Amino acid sequence: MQRYPFSEVVFVLLLFILEGVSAFTSLVLGAVYISPSLFEVSPYSFIIYSIRIPTTISTSMIGADLALSGLVLQMLLRNPVMDPYVSGTASGAGFGAVLSYVLLAFSFPILLVEEVSPFLAFLFSVIATLLTLAIGKKGDTYSLVIGGIGGIVISYLFSALIIVGELAISKVTPQVPSLLFFLFGEIDDVSWVDTIILINATLILSYFTYTLGRKIDVLTLSDEVSFSKGINPRRYRFLVISLVSAVVSVDVSIGGIIGFLGVISPHIVRGIIGGRSTSSLVLPVSLLGSSILLLSNVISRGALGFSIPLTAVTSLIAVPVITSILRRGGSNAD
Repeated sequence: MQRYPFSEVVFVLLLFILEGVSAFTSLVLGAVYISPSLFEVSPYSFIIYSIRIPTTISTSMIGADLALSGLVLQMLLRNPVMDPYVSGTASGAGFGAVLSYVLLAFSFPILLVEEVSPFLAFLFSVIATLLTLAIGKKGDTYSLVIGGIGGIVISYLFSALIIVGELAISKVTPQVPSLLFFLFGEIDDVSWVDTIILINATLILSYFTYTLGRKIDVLTLSDEVSFSKGINPRRYRFLVISLVSAVVSVDVSIGGIIGFLGVISPHIVRGIIGGRSTSSLVLPVSLLGSSILLLSNVISRGALGFSIPLTAVTSLIAVPVITSILRRGGSNAD
């Protein structure tokens, strides 16, 4: 069981309170305001229990996933601005998910397409991440500049392919709704089945991030140190990247590509409680990522009177965080 100093215990408790406030806000605010007094009144009760509760839980899980994925990628690739968006992982997953809809042109049933979608998303998320890894690798380290630019290039590549794929699909099968939400992120009207899948994905990622935390910390130092500790860096790096890619694929299949959350949460947590082991950061990073995405989704869904793409909201939050990282010289050891 991870032990925290008193100041960190207070911080984690505050994060739990923020999580509760964010979840409650997500339930009452959106395109339509629903007072808590109406939660048991039809038709508002249907909106709350069939739409907003599963959507709120799903948003919370996706936020935790992306935040933890960013933490892991930053440690593994020794690059403080990496996250599933910057690394191209999310864009690769988005392209794989869109590609699955090509099957509709060959008269495949939509249920089969939805089952195939996560697998293609996983495949292309791994491909995208490995391409970024290959571009940024210099010896046994990963260049902040080259790796970051490489990830952006890969992200743009797959984003362009998503646009081309969506246009081709709409031409061949015009009855399919627009799939461009994969580019901008959209978490709305999520089913309970999707919610259960996301809960399991988050639990798996959290468990393995916690249990492999010490090995991830060693991998952060250098490949030589990893070998001296009996850790095969290539094997563990591929294992963890595959796990992250699998979870991000599920997230993207349900919520589209959501940018920069994996940069925001780890660096805010480190800025408050300082550098800690990967294992000790799992809980605060996931709680903060969950809260940020919940509040971002409230704004995205129309709390301001109009809808905004979800990635636009998270990108605005990320600007000062990334600026702060770059001004500090990109040090990963906060």
